[in-house]
Amino acid sequence: EVKAKSILRAQLRRLSRAKQKGLQKEALSLRLFKDCEQQIAKLNHPGLLHEFYAAVIKPELLKNK
Repeated sequence: EVKAKSILRAQLRRLSRAKQKGLQKEALSLRLFKDCEQQIAKLNHPGLLHEFYAAVIKPELLKNK
């Protein structure tokens, strides 16, 4: 559980850092998103992908946890 949450946060940080650095090119952003998504999916943890999607759409949702 803790490892899964840690990986989720690491993938969200990757997306956040890319956004801050201005890497807004659509292809690169999509590739990074897909890579993060795959890393989380490998964990086979129920609900973790839903948390990832929710945090990507609305990052403030995860900050309150």
